[in-house]
Amino acid sequence: EMMVPLAVANINLASLYECKPKDVTSLILISTVLFIPLLFGLSWIVNHYYLG
Repeated sequence: EMMVPLAVANINLASLYECKPKDVTSLILISTVLFIPLLFGLSWIVNHYYLG
């Protein structure tokens, strides 16, 4: 939820100033896909070691 406003702002700025909006969009999608498994891993670590 925290990444979405920043991603939308980056895409909007890239489109507004015509600064490679497709590249910015693809980079945001790739980074999101890579970051989601990291979040699940960190969530498991926190639940297993700190809350469990």
